[in-house]
Amino acid sequence: MHDTFKSLHLMTVGEAGGVHADTARNWTGPQGFIDMIFELEHQSRQSDVPPRADINHLLASLITWEEQLNSQGWLGIYLENHDQPRSLTVYGDNNPLAAKSLATLLLTLRGTPFIYQGEELGMINIPFTSPDQIDDPPTYHDFQRFKSAGIATDLALKKATSWSRDNARTPMQWTKFGFSDNAADSKKTWLVTNPNTTTRNYQEDKENPDSILNYYRRLIDLRRHDDTLKSGDFKLITMEKTNILVFTRNSTDSQRLIVINLSDTPQTISLPEQLLNKGWQPLIATINLIPEISQSIHLQPFQSIIWYN
Repeated sequence: MHDTFKSLHLMTVGEAGGVHADTARNWTGPQGFIDMIFELEHQSRQSDVPPRADINHLLASLITWEEQLNSQGWLGIYLENHDQPRSLTVYGDNNPLAAKSLATLLLTLRGTPFIYQGEELGMINIPFTSPDQIDDPPTYHDFQRFKSAGIATDLALKKATSWSRDNARTPMQWTKFGFSDNAADSKKTWLVTNPNTTTRNYQEDKENPDSILNYYRRLIDLRRHDDTLKSGDFKLITMEKTNILVFTRNSTDSQRLIVINLSDTPQTISLPEQLLNKGWQPLIATINLIPEISQSIHLQPFQSIIWYN
């Protein structure tokens, strides 16, 4: 299959449940079966209501895969898909600033980033108000099971829908009416539309220079024109502080320094001496009050920064 796809100049990507980081090089890369691989190890639950996942587990899993495939394969990087709740809800408590830091993570790692529909708007889990809004059969079965166990309807609905894949399948929020151009048509969609479409939608976000959408656009444009971010090696600098990742992307003649704060509180990090005095200049940041590079850097909540030299 590999030879056939290669002869036809086709790109292949595999969802490979059961493949772990230490054997992934056998699956992807020049000698592998596929061009790039989706890993599943970063997906984990920390709490059900509200739906939360361990950010450090997310970062540690991605780092392990980055290091294992650094020069021997290629990773398909994603934070959301059609089977998982919204990453901004799970990792960022629906905070728009967190959406920008998650975008920074997605678009600076080594590999090919996959953006799921609505992720670039900061779409979040939907607050289900009725079991009639459930579309996914396993979710509805969970709701019935909780009800049968004597759990009150409101709590049963929250528990059943918290991690439901219906959260990622609500209609794309193109306008304040969701998938539609008017209120009447908005009632005809296959799933109920998230009510926050009135304030978070493509039509409004495209005109707002500070929107999550336009931050994604700037990151994509940067990555498209930056060979170091496109294909440079990954090197972990530190992940010692909770919810913070510091790494570099490295090519023959340049480096990019990336600091990602996924914490909702201010943080101070220490950089190793070998990174100092390298003439770093900021490229892009989630919050524009950017600190100078020094041994100790103070970060605002959800502040992430990319520097170049």
